[in-house]
Formats: sequence, structure tokens, C-alpha cells
Amino acid sequence: MSELNFCPDCNNLLYAKQDNNRNQLKFICRQCDYHSWADPQSLKDNCVDRINYNFRSKEDIFVSPNMVKDPALGRTKAWHCRRCGCNEAIFFQLPERVTEDAMTLVFVCTNSGCNNWEKQSKEEDADMAEQDVFDDSLWSQPTTQLINSINGMNVHESTIGDYGDLFGEDETQ
Repeated sequence: MSELNFCPDCNNLLYAKQDNNRNQLKFICRQCDYHSWADPQSLKDNCVDRINYNFRSKEDIFVSPNMVKDPALGRTKAWHCRRCGCNEAIFFQLPERVTEDAMTLVFVCTNSGCNNWEKQSKEEDADMAEQDVFDDSLWSQPTTQLINSINGMNVHESTIGDYGDLFGEDETQ
């Protein structure tokens, strides 16, 4: 922040004003006729105000370590953790009041002890689409195989058939 300057005559605050004729900054007193010119070579004299912006800082988002245990959050195996190399993550959408982008996802590594997370916005999704990340060969497979591939399961269509044993029903009845 710039320093406050005071009038040596009446001890009131000096206000910065640009002199258009000389194209130089000058400090004027509003109570008396005192004025002084800022040194053009001095950064201290020419700094009127300074604002620091912290865009996209990770401190704005709180990610609880217990989030990975929440069954209501989405899960994916198509994400790679840069810290531990794990390929599974949970994800959730940030509210619009927290981020500039309308659709920003946060991916959290499911590896216990890693606690790594990353934001992914619409622009990054567009970049991934351009790189052709998706495997088009899956679309030619039967629907059941496609769904199992998306969910990360290696279940063959012949094993899906009867669900009786899953619900405790006896096949002999």
C-alpha cells in the first residue's frame, strides 16, 4: 500500500492528483495552498494505490478428507492423480458463487493419505475433447458392455444373465 503524505504546514492529508500539463503526479492539501510534486523516478512517490488479486487460489475451496467415503458423490476411474498416481477420484461441482466458470468440477483422489485435488473448468474439458480422450470403439459394443466399460468393471455379457443369486434366491426353486 502506498504511504500517506501529510501537509507540512497544517498537518492535513495530502491528496494525489495528476497534473495534465506536466503529466506528473502532485500532492495537494485541501485546507491550505500547499502542493508538492512527486519524484518521477521514485516508485514510492508514484504508487497511489495497490490491489492484490488472488484468482483461482486453492485456499478458497475446502476439501474434507472424509469426502472420499461419501457414496452420494460421483466417482470416476478416468482421472490420474499427479501426486500418487491413483486412477480413481470422486468429483463434485463448485457453486457458481465460488468460481468464475459456470461448470467447474473438483476431482479428489480416493487414495487414503493423498488428499490431492484439482479443479477442472469448461475450458479444460474442451482441451480434453480436442485431444480425443474418449475411446470411440466402445460405441460399437452392446449396451451392457458399454455401461460396464464406463463404470470400470470387466464384466462379460454372458455373466449378467440371471440375478437370482445376487438377491439370495435359490436357483433350484
